[in-house]
Amino acid sequence: MLGLTRDLRVFLAVEPADMRKSFNGLYALVVNELKENPLNKALFIFCLLLPIIY
Repeated sequence: MLGLTRDLRVFLAVEPADMRKSFNGLYALVVNELKENPLNKALFIFCLLLPIIY
């Protein structure tokens, strides 16, 4: 269960992320792109780029 408290930091990655990267790839995105420690008390939100099919 997710507990929303005042000290919870929320990060939103504005660039679409490749969800095929799994946990290790998203972990690396947090470290390298957001310059944050994924083990700290924080919530990281990633956007998925969906292909447009006509």
